[in-house]
Amino acid sequence: MTSEEIITIINQLFGDVDGYEISNIARKRLSISDRALTYGEVNPQTFGEILAQVNPHAGEIFYDLGSGTGKAVLLAHLHFNFSKSVGIELLEDIYLAAIKVLKKYDQEIKPRLDLKKQNQKIEYINGDYFRTDLSDADVVFCHSTCLNEEAMAALEDKLSMLKKGTRIITVTKNLHYPIFRLIKTQMYDMGWGKATVYFYIK
Repeated sequence: MTSEEIITIINQLFGDVDGYEISNIARKRLSISDRALTYGEVNPQTFGEILAQVNPHAGEIFYDLGSGTGKAVLLAHLHFNFSKSVGIELLEDIYLAAIKVLKKYDQEIKPRLDLKKQNQKIEYINGDYFRTDLSDADVVFCHSTCLNEEAMAALEDKLSMLKKGTRIITVTKNLHYPIFRLIKTQMYDMGWGKATVYFYIK
């Protein structure tokens, strides 16, 4: 599947989904002011290239921490042969939007794909990624731009429990623990503008 075909699929699935609006409405309704829950999306044009930097292998497992409407999860699934692509999202309204998109994918896209791709799992979890078991992760992505120092410290504690060899990608904010070896940094376009992306291996 070419990058152009994948972007066409993503546009078909997310054309009427406004994650920013869903997030704003949900946070106002719940009176949430925590900047860590500020919504942001990956850019479909660049996310495949970002994941390629950590050389995903067939059969590995991908996690997106704070997965929003699931765009990064579906891009990971379509670009690479992950056995499972998992998104963890705290806000129920956004999680439900991701489930709705996944149902559309299952009905409109999945039947057109080869059997190998159909057998690769997509899973969304409505919960707190700090309290979710990530022990089977091989590649972890976290859009960490709006996390404060305390949240970043908690994130590093959580990531430090991952198995050796896990590759970790963070956006804007970097990791400091010496167990995370920095592979490279590079600027990429996100849905909201340019950002520095950090690539690590544990």
